[in-house]
Amino acid sequence: MPSMFDKYVVEVTALKGYSYRLWEYQVSLCQLTVRARRPDEPRHNVHIIFQDVSYIQMPTHWYEGDFELASSDELCMVAAKAGRSDYEGLLLFKAKTPTTPVYVLCSVAGIVRDVEPLY
Repeated sequence: MPSMFDKYVVEVTALKGYSYRLWEYQVSLCQLTVRARRPDEPRHNVHIIFQDVSYIQMPTHWYEGDFELASSDELCMVAAKAGRSDYEGLLLFKAKTPTTPVYVLCSVAGIVRDVEPLY
């Protein structure tokens, strides 16, 4: 039986065709927010919220490359970069952009739909 945790992973990886922008990082909460925007629906914004973040590698914005779960080999590699020897319960999201790979190592991820646009 799928858990709520699985539902959140599916929601993040189901976002396709968006442009992405690093929106906010709160050090005290280890929380990263990435804004996803559809070019054909400018008023439709989604926030992807990653919690218990221990590693981030990303440009400030990118236009091609949706999030997916990384392989277990990539998880081991990035966890080692983050100084984590125990990666039980960690998720590694990645996105293949035209210029650089995006990695977010976290424990929880979810989305908030229809966030008000700010220009």
